[in-house]
Amino acid sequence: MIAVLGKSLGDILGIVIALWFIFSADFADIPYKRILDAVALFVILLSAVRIIQRLRQRP
Repeated sequence: MIAVLGKSLGDILGIVIALWFIFSADFADIPYKRILDAVALFVILLSAVRIIQRLRQRP
């Protein structure tokens, strides 16, 4: 149970960091910003899928 909670919290933290990267004005001048935003969206998608899978596997 604790391991599942830790993994889910790690995924939530990854989602928060990816959203911060996408919406923060500090990163607006980075070259290839669109590609990096796509990577951040991919991270969000994978984390959300892992959280949903863990929720479905709960007894």
